[in-house]
Amino acid sequence: MHNRTIVIENHPENVKTKMNQTHLNFKPVGMLFAVLIALTGCTESSPDNQTNSRWNPQDWTAAQIELLEQGRTQYLQKCAACHQASGEGQATLGAPPLKGSATVTGPVEQHIDIVLKGRGNGTMPAYRKILPDNVIAEIINYERNAWGNHDPELVAPEQVKARRND
Repeated sequence: MHNRTIVIENHPENVKTKMNQTHLNFKPVGMLFAVLIALTGCTESSPDNQTNSRWNPQDWTAAQIELLEQGRTQYLQKCAACHQASGEGQATLGAPPLKGSATVTGPVEQHIDIVLKGRGNGTMPAYRKILPDNVIAEIINYERNAWGNHDPELVAPEQVKARRND
């Protein structure tokens, strides 16, 4: 079995996708469908086309910027498939927008509780038993400071732990 690297030229950041060569025998329509699915699930794009200077060093310390970057990485890996890299959500999946949402811009305790306990009838999983406190704090900090959201008070892992034990 051989793996083949395909470079998607028009994709932001020129993401490389590995596909099993046996799957490349699709008819043209099937291949187009497969590429579209790969693109819609891609979480490596930069939200809102932000660059590495997404957080102003005059507003944040280097350590805070590092925490926000870690949160961005975790968000792209664990949340963007439903809420999208842009934070605009996907109504068809039951994933509301996070950009400017009342949950993300409102009381931090409510935000922590939703991430820990999930939401709805299982449309958003409860991360209480899946992710450690520090990762949840990183993701929440990123969500509260991306896409135009701004909360200068960063969540500490201890705050997540306290809500987890409630």
